[in-house]
Amino acid sequence: MSEYEVSGTVNADGSWTPHSVVRETHSGGSIDFEPEVKAGSSFCMRLRNALNGEIFSDEVCWSTDEYERKTLATDVIAGTRFTIDARGTDEQTRFSGKLFTA
Repeated sequence: MSEYEVSGTVNADGSWTPHSVVRETHSGGSIDFEPEVKAGSSFCMRLRNALNGEIFSDEVCWSTDEYERKTLATDVIAGTRFTIDARGTDEQTRFSGKLFTA
């Protein structure tokens, strides 16, 4: 499993913010995220296909006291190139954590 440090900013108004860093899975499996700093009391992420821009995961959110690793997508095939979208609340804009890919 590969591990990536992820950090970024989101719009202060709570709308989705797309991020341009492209990551790629090396084998089939899941993509997980474990936040260290969340942009708000409800911080959410989803995944987007880097080739065609289509969203391929459900929205996954963390509330105020949640910092555990959550699965963003399952059954992802090897070689999938993707980016993340994120959004926060409470006008907080910074987030960071670890992304785990198969």
